[in-house]
Amino acid sequence: MKNKHAGFTLIELLIVISIIAILAVNAIPAYSQYLQKARRADAHTALLSLQLAQEKFRVNCPSYATTIGSANNCTTGTVKGASTSSEGYYDLTIVSADDTTYALKATPATGEAQENDTSCSTIEIDQESTKNEPDCW
Repeated sequence: MKNKHAGFTLIELLIVISIIAILAVNAIPAYSQYLQKARRADAHTALLSLQLAQEKFRVNCPSYATTIGSANNCTTGTVKGASTSSEGYYDLTIVSADDTTYALKATPATGEAQENDTSCSTIEIDQESTKNEPDCW
């Protein structure tokens, strides 16, 4: 009688490893894009909160705020808000502001994973809720 060794041959192992590698090559970039889209919600939330703060600021002041700070101040044009999104993926800025209009922008924070999000490198909104790239929202 012949003795059979239990186990896998080298060819069988190479085939399995090849299949796993092919799946990983396709799955990892797709997952990275999914994470980038999910992290954009951090920018959306932060911009909408800053938009609300701008509207509250304008009720009490003659124009919209031009800077973000720790307290509302009509004299300096500073609105109370965070200059970084809650998860830290985006930096927020007031691009422009005057008596009737303003524009807000979120850009990926330096050193964060969102820096690789080239399709939506900036997310913007204005006083009329006009968005710069609808696909980024």
